[in-house]
Amino acid sequence: MTIDEAQHTFEKKLVRHCAPTLAGVKASNLFNCSALGEHVFLSKEHHRTIVDRAQSKMRKGGVVLSILVQRDSGALVFVYRPCALRTILQHGPSRLFLQERGYDTSSPEACIESLRRRFREFDCRKMGNPGCARCDFPHEVGLLLGYPFEDVMGFIDNDGQGDKCTGTWKVYGNELRAKSAFSCYKHHTRRLSELFSQGASIGELAMLGQATQRHVS
Repeated sequence: MTIDEAQHTFEKKLVRHCAPTLAGVKASNLFNCSALGEHVFLSKEHHRTIVDRAQSKMRKGGVVLSILVQRDSGALVFVYRPCALRTILQHGPSRLFLQERGYDTSSPEACIESLRRRFREFDCRKMGNPGCARCDFPHEVGLLLGYPFEDVMGFIDNDGQGDKCTGTWKVYGNELRAKSAFSCYKHHTRRLSELFSQGASIGELAMLGQATQRHVS
């Protein structure tokens, strides 16, 4: 697989997994770039080249890609719109909860750096480091992904059990609102995937989402 073929495959997966963010209806998505077809990236440099190329295409559309963790199996990429993420950090209960968990909520970039540290700690625990025995999976990432506060808290407090329904996330609060969001995300995933298959670039899709976000604001 050539670098251009790998780039196209990555961008196709990016659209499929992160369309709501590209469309401007969601603050962020988390995307695990593990394998592209039969090709698996084994070097950090290869991952970063692919992500940096995608970032250069999407910058004018207001979408940022940030690698949280690079593993032998791939890269965990956080795809977000800074303005939308900043709004989440201005929500009092969410900001306070994140601060209690050690997050720097002064800016989206600082908060993502805190999230990057939490994922490193989680990986450290998975590798059996006894010094990280209490480094559980950072479920608070749900707040940064735009999930409702009550649903994220419900998941944490109930260990993921007893939810009302499940879609993009597990619902413990307003079920009708969540189902409406799930339907919206599916619609935009189908729409953007179709546009991409017809030749639209990820940069053009991000620009469409930026216009949508301005209209909603």
